[in-house]
Amino acid sequence: MQVTSTQIDLGNGLTLYPKYPACGCSLCFSRLATKVTCAVPEHALCQPCHDSWHTPKLKDRGCVFCGITDAIRSQTAEADIERALNNSKIECQICHWTGHYDARETHTPCPGPTDTTTEMAAATSVPAHHSAGSSRQPDLDIDEGFRLLEANPQRVLTATAALLTKHLGDPRDYARVVELKAQALFLLNDFDGCVEYVNSLSQDLQNTQEMMMIKARALQAKGHLVEALSLFQFLYVRYTASFEDRKTYGLAMSKHLQLMGGMDNLKAALDIYTRLRTEAAGRMNTPSQDQEIEQAMSVHLRIMGGRDNLRKALGISTRLMDIPASNARLQ
Repeated sequence: MQVTSTQIDLGNGLTLYPKYPACGCSLCFSRLATKVTCAVPEHALCQPCHDSWHTPKLKDRGCVFCGITDAIRSQTAEADIERALNNSKIECQICHWTGHYDARETHTPCPGPTDTTTEMAAATSVPAHHSAGSSRQPDLDIDEGFRLLEANPQRVLTATAALLTKHLGDPRDYARVVELKAQALFLLNDFDGCVEYVNSLSQDLQNTQEMMMIKARALQAKGHLVEALSLFQFLYVRYTASFEDRKTYGLAMSKHLQLMGGMDNLKAALDIYTRLRTEAAGRMNTPSQDQEIEQAMSVHLRIMGGRDNLRKALGISTRLMDIPASNARLQ
């Protein structure tokens, strides 16, 4: 299950710390608004991945993870989120009241404004035990922008105009704001705008690994798979200094090869998964404790098909239930 630690401002001083499926496809991990799944929320797929698995000739293959065929249905991602939100923590940033999301109406709003404009006009009326800064919602800074990115990409995108001007003289912070804007465009599903924005940047900004990854994912979402492939290949070959880099770009490369299809691409993807698994486990032909790698490999073996691959996939899926939650994939 994908988990997000994003903080969401609910107004009236309340901050939500959600812990819910982050609207992500369990196969390609892209953000999605509509999904097709079996009865298990963790088996959610975006429509393109679902369609690639359930081809016209194999429309009764069932869920890619568990094989269930009688519970496939379409549903909105928001329904899953609403159910899970009720177990998420809320804290008042003014009086420090805490509770669950479904108890938010029991919290009496603390004195103080709920938006920047009102706060500026009424700052002097905030009680002494509530500092003016505690209830203020200033213009986003860069770090806050990244924290809010998943929850409110439109707000982040709007804020980047001022941030780009503010950090124009600081190359490091300016590059972070550029990445922030590109990610916001991607999360808003403006894939054309995302690619156009990246292409409009100077070469030194275009050629950072973060921007190449965003552009590759946007091209992938647009269906420009061959063009995206060159970027995924470059990232996979070039950035190998740490295991996290090898894992990040190896998984991205493998999933792209899955989308491209064809036995050669699927075999190449399996080779990457196998290398990552071997490195994570410390030896060959041994299950690792990395849930992300294990799940991705299980899905890939199901896609490749064949009795031996399906048997291996089932074994991995069974072991995944015993992997400690601390090793679960975080987002």
